[in-house]
Parts: sequence; C-alpha cells; structure tokens
Amino acid sequence: MLEAVIDVGSNSALLLVTEKTARGWEARLQKESICRIAKDWEPGQNLSISALIRLEASLLEFRKSIALVGARLRCVGMTEAVRKSANPEAATAVVTKIFGLEPKVLTGEEEGRLVRRAVAARYPEAKKLVVLDLGGGSLEIDNGKRVVSLPLGAVRMHEMFRERTREALVKHVKQAFREAEVKRPTYAGCSLVAVGGTATTLIAMDLGMTEYDGLRVEGQELSLDLIDRWLEKLDKLPMHLRAKIPGLTAGRSEIITSGLAVLRFAVEHLKPDTATVSDLGLRWGLLLEAVGELK
Repeated sequence: MLEAVIDVGSNSALLLVTEKTARGWEARLQKESICRIAKDWEPGQNLSISALIRLEASLLEFRKSIALVGARLRCVGMTEAVRKSANPEAATAVVTKIFGLEPKVLTGEEEGRLVRRAVAARYPEAKKLVVLDLGGGSLEIDNGKRVVSLPLGAVRMHEMFRERTREALVKHVKQAFREAEVKRPTYAGCSLVAVGGTATTLIAMDLGMTEYDGLRVEGQELSLDLIDRWLEKLDKLPMHLRAKIPGLTAGRSEIITSGLAVLRFAVEHLKPDTATVSDLGLRWGLLLEAVGELK
C-alpha cells in the first residue's frame, strides 16, 4: 500500500508518497507546490483569502496525484503561518474540505522533533547530531535535548527586510539567537544536518539540477564558502534572471537570498564539526509518526 503525507509550510506545500520495501520506506512520488500562504502576512494577522485560494489549488492538485497512484493519505501537517495566524481554522477547513480529515497544526517544538527523529533514523551513527530546519516561516534547531523554534524563515525574512539591507537582516537574526539563548558552546563540534527548501535549493543550484533529485542532494557538504559564493552570484542577477538558474524555481527566486543569509549565520554561529544537507524534512517525520515507526 502506498502511503502519503502532506507538509503545508509558509512558502510551499510538499507531497510525499512512499512505499515500504526491504530497505525501508522509499519515495515513489514527491511534489512541491509554491502556495506562499505567508505572503504579505504578519504573525497574529489573518491568512488572506488569496493565500487560502492558493492553498486550495495546491491541495486539489495533490488530491489528483494521490488518486492517480492509488495512495492512502495518512496525515497533513501545518506549520508556522497557520499556527501563528489569527484564523488557523480557515486553513484547516480547506484541508478538511478537500481530504475529509483534520490536519495537524504543529507547534515549533513538535515540528523540530519530528524532523530530527526522521534525520536520526537515516543517520543513526551521527555523533552529537543537530538538525537545522529552515523553512518559509520558521527555523528550528534540535540537538536532541532542546528544540529552539525561531520566526526566521525565508519568507518571513524576505517580507520583513525586502526594503532594508542584508546587514539589518543578519543583525535581526543575531538578536533572535541571543534572545533564545542559542549558545555556541552547546552546539560547537556537532554533526549538523540542514533540511528545508533553502538548503536543498542551494545544493540543487550548485549541482546544476534541471530536475530536482533528492537522492543527489542527500549528504552533500554545506560550507560557508558555498553559501557565500551563491549569495554573491545571486546578488548580481536581476530577479527575472534568477529563475533561469538550474535548481532554482521561480517560486523560490524571490526569497532565496534571505534564506541563505539566515542559513549562513546559523552555520557560522553553531560551529559544527561537519555540516551536510539532507532531503529529509517534516514530511518524513509525519510519515514515520503516522505509521508508528518513530523511535
């Protein structure tokens, strides 16, 4: 039986369809739809009607895909933009109308732990594992003892700093780390695994992917030099040319530099011994939880 889960983030919705094999759960279909429900939105505000329309369109396409392959939808998870909106019930009602099930609106801590446990299942030998999940609305850092959830997602930072300098953005990120007591000695020397659209898009661009391949992304090295090289390159390009870069979709071209600036600060601040990128993410944690395989 094919099993499906959906992760609704602040920038994109992700569909994962998997099958259990002798090697474990393997992806049979993965789709991304840029619904950008956090566009022109601030925490505490209502999600707009246009955002809900985009969400509905994305989920209707996913419903067709699920039906075509004959999968069973096990769970829909919703994150930062929904949990911090003034009208979360409007977004959850869209899911219920389309799929007939109640979605899970996750706290930041729940989100971080699900992602870390999915990564830990893939990398059981990693020493001092720290998982960094940078999405559209929030950034979660989980070292296995503490989950820190910060409102520093790529869409969020783009919306806040589109008319300001990158230095102002980085200063804001630094202050958020300080207030959340994300202290460098706690993480220094860790095995850092970064997940989320910013990190995977960085690798996709660097590998020149004309079609995204999560297996090629998995385990690729993440370095400050790599981030700096792409920030410099993207800064030189007008927006209409960014989307022509292989590996960078039109839906991410506007927010990618804000995401990379946050990612760069985090990697520099945490001082990991090793840093890699994983294609795993919340959707895999949702799957393992739904089938009762989370350890």
